[in-house]
Amino acid sequence: MKQSRTPLLIFILFLFLGVYWLQNKEQSLKKINREDTNTYPKLYKQSYARKSINKSLEPTKKSPNLNVKNITTMIDLLKKSILQSDLKLTLQRLQELHTSPSYSQDSNSETGSFYIIRTDKPLRGTRYFHAQYFSDDRKQPFLQHMSFEIPPGKDSFVFAAQTVKSLFPKLSPPTLQKDGFVMWKWQGGYNVWIQRLSLEDLLSDPFNAYTAEDNGTIRIAIELDQPHEH
Repeated sequence: MKQSRTPLLIFILFLFLGVYWLQNKEQSLKKINREDTNTYPKLYKQSYARKSINKSLEPTKKSPNLNVKNITTMIDLLKKSILQSDLKLTLQRLQELHTSPSYSQDSNSETGSFYIIRTDKPLRGTRYFHAQYFSDDRKQPFLQHMSFEIPPGKDSFVFAAQTVKSLFPKLSPPTLQKDGFVMWKWQGGYNVWIQRLSLEDLLSDPFNAYTAEDNGTIRIAIELDQPHEH
C-alpha cells in the first residue's frame, strides 16, 4: 500500500515544483518589463535635454542690436563739430557724455600743431572715436577729421546712412556711392561718409586694434575735403 502511494507523491511534488517555477518566471518577466518601461522615458528625456543644450550652443546669425540712442548722439556730435570747429568745445562735449576724452599734440615750428582726440570710455554700442585738429600760424585749431565705429551687421550700414540723412539738413545726393561706401558733400567744405571696413582696411589701420570678428565694422566720419587749402 505504501509502495503504491510513492509514485503519486513524486508526481504531486514535481507538479508543485513546476507550478512554482512558472509563477516565478512570470513575475520575473513582469519585473523586467516594468524596468524597461520606466527606463525608456528617462533615456528619452536625457536625449532630448542633450539635444536642447546642443541647440542652444549653436552660433546665431542674428545681427547685433544697434544702440540707436548712442549712435544717434555720436552722429549729432559730428554735425555739431562741423558747425563749431573748436577743439576745446569738442572736448567739453565729450566730457559731458562721460566718455573720458584725452588728446595728444605734436607741434613743429614749420608745419604747425597737430592734435588727436581719443576717448577711454566710448558710449555703449560705439567705439574708436578719433578726431584730428590742425593749426598753423598761431591760429585756432580747425577740424580735419572725426569718426567713430559701430558693430558689423546686416542692418548697420543702412541704419547709419538713414541716421546721417536725418541729422544733416539739406544733405546733397551722394557724390560717391559704391558697395560698402557712400559719401556726401556738406557745408564748410566737409564730406560726410560711411564705410564698411574689410579685413584689408582693418589690418592697415594705424590707430585701432581689430580681430577677424570685426570684419564689416561700420565707420561714420566727417572730413575736410581739401585740408591743404586751409
